Amino acid sequence: MLDQITQILAKKETAKVSVQTLGDFVVFVGEKKLNSKDWGRDKSIQLFQFFLLARNRKALLKDTIVDKLWEDDLDDQGFKVALHGINKALEPDRKSHSETNYLQRNGHTYQLNSEDIFVDSFAFEAMVHIGNEHINDNPKISIEAFRKALELHKGTFLPDRIYEDWSADERERLQLMYLGTSMELAELLLNENPFESIQ
Repeated sequence: MLDQITQILAKKETAKVSVQTLGDFVVFVGEKKLNSKDWGRDKSIQLFQFFLLARNRKALLKDTIVDKLWEDDLDDQGFKVALHGINKALEPDRKSHSETNYLQRNGHTYQLNSEDIFVDSFAFEAMVHIGNEHINDNPKISIEAFRKALELHKGTFLPDRIYEDWSADERERLQLMYLGTSMELAELLLNENPFESIQ
C-alpha cells in the first residue's frame, strides 16, 4: 500500500499536465505554467475546471454543461470556442482536426480523460481513501497516507470560483474531508507523537 502512495505522488512528475486546485488554480503543461493568454478566455478555464469537477460522472451533454456553468448564456459557437481554448492550452502542438488526448467527445456528450493529468484534489482524495481503508488493520499506512493528504491540501478548492454555485458542493465536500482527515490523524498520533497531534 505504501507503493500505491508513492505511485500517486509520482504521477505529478510523470504526467504531462499538472493541476493545482487547492489554495490556488495553477496548470502546468510540461514545465510551462499556463497563463490567461494561453487559455484565450476565462470561459475556457471555467469549462476545464468544470470537467475536473465532473470527472466521476458519465459524459455530460453540452446543454447540461452550458446550463450548469452559464445558465444557457452561451451559443454553440461560444461553447466551441471555449473547448478550443482548452485544447490549445493543453496541447499547443496538436495538429488541427486531430484527436485530443484530454477531452473525449461522443456525439453531443463530453468528458475529460484525466489519465495523464495529475490533479492535487484527486491525489488528496486518493490518499484519504487509502488512510481510511487501513485505519484499523495498519495504522502506520493510515498515518503516512493522511500526512501526505494534508500536505497536498493547500487551501480552498478553486478559490477563483468561490461565488459560483457549480463549485460549491465540491468545495464543501473537500473541506469536510480535510477536517475529518485532520481529526483522524490527530487521534492516530495522540500516543506516538502528541506534539504533532496537537498541531
